[in-house]
Amino acid sequence: MDIFHEQIVKKPNSGMRLLALIAITAGFVIAVAVTFIFLSFLFPMSFLIIAGLIYLGWYVITGFGVEYEYILTNDELDIDKIIAKRKRKRLISIKMSNVTDFAKQTTDSNAGSRTLVDCAGNELPPFIMDFKHEKMGECRLLFTPAEEMITEMVKVLPRALRIKYKDSNVI
Repeated sequence: MDIFHEQIVKKPNSGMRLLALIAITAGFVIAVAVTFIFLSFLFPMSFLIIAGLIYLGWYVITGFGVEYEYILTNDELDIDKIIAKRKRKRLISIKMSNVTDFAKQTTDSNAGSRTLVDCAGNELPPFIMDFKHEKMGECRLLFTPAEEMITEMVKVLPRALRIKYKDSNVI
């Protein structure tokens, strides 16, 4: 039986991201105004420069929209980062047989010496998954899967973890 499930999670806007977005927007508005004032004597060229600045501003501002796509295919979990719905980058591929722990995040769960891969969305609390990766070593994934995704993931977890979570009624 093949397993395939995918989910898209939007990255929440933090205070610093919103502040950066406001600052960049203000900067582009000021740049367009200054260009319009100082290059108004070059009538056709000033409109091309202003149009270019407006396009550049739109491109940079929409680049703040980040989503993560979780793709579970049989024994492999792939996580892609989608930037502004125009660029996609594979962040990590995880063999579910290499998972050593899977649980909801608690206040005291820190990564320690593990590599932290943060792909969490708006839903709280996020889940953590500890695993061994062939290139990055010991890792901790912080993510927010939906109920259906968790159900499918538990099916392919190592037997010890699968029994642990069915007994503890985490899902």
